[in-house]
Formats: sequence, structure tokens, C-alpha cells
Amino acid sequence: MNTEEFTHNKDLWFMANEDWPLLPYPIRKRKLVLLVPNPHHELLDCAGLLQQWAPLASETLIIYVTAGAAARGFQDADQKARWARLRRQESVRAIKALELDADIQICELDIPDSNIKTFEKHLEERLRLELDPSCVVVAPYYKDGRADHDAIGDCAKRLAASIGFEIYFFPILLWPCARPSSDKQGPGYFARPALDDCQLNPTSSATGYFENQIIAAQNSTVLVH
Repeated sequence: MNTEEFTHNKDLWFMANEDWPLLPYPIRKRKLVLLVPNPHHELLDCAGLLQQWAPLASETLIIYVTAGAAARGFQDADQKARWARLRRQESVRAIKALELDADIQICELDIPDSNIKTFEKHLEERLRLELDPSCVVVAPYYKDGRADHDAIGDCAKRLAASIGFEIYFFPILLWPCARPSSDKQGPGYFARPALDDCQLNPTSSATGYFENQIIAAQNSTVLVH
């Protein structure tokens, strides 16, 4: 995986994943914990996984590490707070639109956005309160390419080794920023969920609620993709 070679040709990934194994179903009657940097990653990056795993889990917990207030580059505190509220509201509506046959619990850690590495010890302490050896944890890939994502993935990886829970990693920036290669670098191996139309349709509806993620905000210094 050459993370220094940038490309937006996602067709490369779609062609590559034809040879990947199907994602297993390790979750039956176990607690599913989805660890995401901020609201929207649980659906824009993991909607298919939630569709398949959450109904089988004994319980499902989504942990928002930050509120995502720094995503648009706002400097004003009121703008940051307003943006964080918008992201959270969109996630609530999107999760409902996904029509999961499961009760979803939310935990917000409120660690400062774009500064997770500084609060890594606090993150680990908070996560230890929620995780035990019986959990199945899904976290950002620890070499995803953004400091916040990598810090969360690194923390989850260390806790998995310490506590003994099963862990899976998902990419966020890896898709548009790196080319797939045959050297099998990455989190062990890549796998893919097999979604049918009954799962794809609610997923498409749910992701449509994140309009603030795909439009430019007034006075914003950043256009998110």
C-alpha cells in the first residue's frame, strides 16, 4: 500500500475487492463497539457493517471520540459548536433511516477534534470502561493517514492486545488517498461485506442525511469530500 501515491480513482479499489474474502460474522450474541472519530463515520464508512452485524449483537455501542467541531476549519467557538450540533443531528436522523433491527446506544467522549493524540491517555482510560474480552470492536485503520484516525486506531490496537477483544479496522482516507497493491499491506487482510438490495437501499437513504458533509459551508476554509 503506497500511501504517498494519491489518487481519487476509486475504481481501483472496486476492482481489487473482487478477490477479497467476504466479511465474517463474528458478532453473534456479543457486544459490538463501533469506535469512530466523530459523527457521520458510523454510516458513511460502516453502514453496511452495521446492517449486517448490529441485529446479531447482544448490544451495539457507537462511540464518538470527538464532536467533529474542527472539520470545516472554523475558528469561532460558536461556529464550531453549531457545526458539532449539526453533525450530531444528522447522525441521529441517518441511524434512524438505516432501519436497523437493533437498539443502538451512543457514547460521546468529547475529546477535542484534531487533537486526539494529545489526549490519548484520556481516550484509553475512557475506552477501558466500555471494553471487555467478549467485545467485537471496529475502529479506524491505524495507518489511515490522518493523525486523529491513526491515534484512535493505535489506541484500539493496543487495548485489543491488552484486554483481549476481537478487533477489525476500517479505512476512512485510505480509499481516496492510496492505491491498492498486491503486497497485502494493511490491517492483516481486507474483507468486504456482501450487501443485498434490502440492505443497500436503506444505506443510500441514510447517507443522504449528511448533506453538510458534501456541501461547502459559508465562511469555511475547508471543503470536505
